[in-house]
Amino acid sequence: MIAPIEKIQALTTEDVETLFGEDVLNSCFEESFKFVNNLITDESCYEALSTSDLESDRYKTADKNVTVGTTLGWNNDDYLKNRRILYVNRRLSGSTYIESSKISSNTAATSTTINGSIFYEDDPYTPKYYASNDGKLEILPASTDAHVFYMTYPKFGMANKFNETHGLAGSNFSSIQKEAEHTLFYGLPIQARELVYIQMALNLIQYYMSDFVHEEEDTELSNLLAAQVGSLDRERKEHLQFVVSTFGNSQLGEMK
Repeated sequence: MIAPIEKIQALTTEDVETLFGEDVLNSCFEESFKFVNNLITDESCYEALSTSDLESDRYKTADKNVTVGTTLGWNNDDYLKNRRILYVNRRLSGSTYIESSKISSNTAATSTTINGSIFYEDDPYTPKYYASNDGKLEILPASTDAHVFYMTYPKFGMANKFNETHGLAGSNFSSIQKEAEHTLFYGLPIQARELVYIQMALNLIQYYMSDFVHEEEDTELSNLLAAQVGSLDRERKEHLQFVVSTFGNSQLGEMK
């Protein structure tokens, strides 16, 4: 087990922190995590969350509106900001909840309240949900009782109300110690972590090669990093195919 920054140093260069700084390292991890997480199904994401050491309130919202504190209810403004919705379960009666299916915001705005429309939604046995223009989650038929399962994408420096799952408001990628590595990867199967690191390394190298003006003394480093791209890209393709075939949506098809 090694710290995440040491993993990236091994894949790129020991000078990675000096070359890029905290902001670039943070954003490259965020982008790489999101890319890999979006390859896997809601079920795989939920299983990774529910079998982790997280408390359920870090991936489950049971309140419609919250007016105090650092959390949001599912019907609060901007609830959907930086958030992947996994399941929306509307309460039918007692302890019985029924899973809602997602409909487009346009369909919800134009057709769901018109009695006689094929999109009319008033059946509590087939509930629906959609994203409103102000970032709220709306449920049909209207309800005050639902359980929303979600994952917020990891964001360094973002307020915890939009960063509940990973809670990285006061952290940087380079400050995560090896014992806390797993806290970066909530919502991903363990077998998918390597793909995040490889994607991050490739993003950093491409950023360096395209955006930096190299002095003459940088030539050796540039050549070293360029030589690593080929092997990293081959590893990326192998891990990507594994993640998609094991945890992904079959409709994604063959990944390049």
